[in-house]
Amino acid sequence: MASSVLIDTNIVILHLSDILILPAENEAVLLISVLTKFELLRYPGMGRTEETQIRTFLNFCELIPINERIADQAAFLRRTHRIGTVDLLIAATALECHIPLITRNVKDFRHIPNLDVRTEI
Repeated sequence: MASSVLIDTNIVILHLSDILILPAENEAVLLISVLTKFELLRYPGMGRTEETQIRTFLNFCELIPINERIADQAAFLRRTHRIGTVDLLIAATALECHIPLITRNVKDFRHIPNLDVRTEI
């Protein structure tokens, strides 16, 4: 059975740039926060080719919405951690889903208790 992991925005960008190869679907279930989708699609001047590439990749992932439990967890974390709101919500998503967060931005996440932060799957 494949394990589930939450993929941070920077990992998706590295994958789409052919710098990092993510495992096949049968090796890991790739979960993406809706906030990662937002971060990937928000850039002004993004061309149709880049948008298509991102949307194609997202079709292979399971999208995780922000719910009340994730919002509560992020609010709790914000009281003691001074990282950006989107990163807090992504961390809270990983905590609530009980899955590792795969990111290259370890410095912002490493001090969050019980968060399994990894740089690789």
